[in-house]
Amino acid sequence: LFGYCLGGTFALIHAARRPAKVASVVALTTPVDLSEPGSMGLLTDARLVDLEPLLRAWKVIPGPALWAAFQALAPPGHSR
Repeated sequence: LFGYCLGGTFALIHAARRPAKVASVVALTTPVDLSEPGSMGLLTDARLVDLEPLLRAWKVIPGPALWAAFQALAPPGHSR
């Protein structure tokens, strides 16, 4: 499974949720610190968000959906 930047984050999430279906992951330029879940952890927390419909609807997450998730991590007026 390959993911670039935010796509790498989603690749890691998918591999973590379905490890039996993923032999290996390449996450290129993915800003991930696995010691803390951070904002992406909240956006993908299975207790808060049901990702199964997304996984059924798309084999590849569309670019606009990735961009919206990326923007949600740093909304306007919020500095990192």
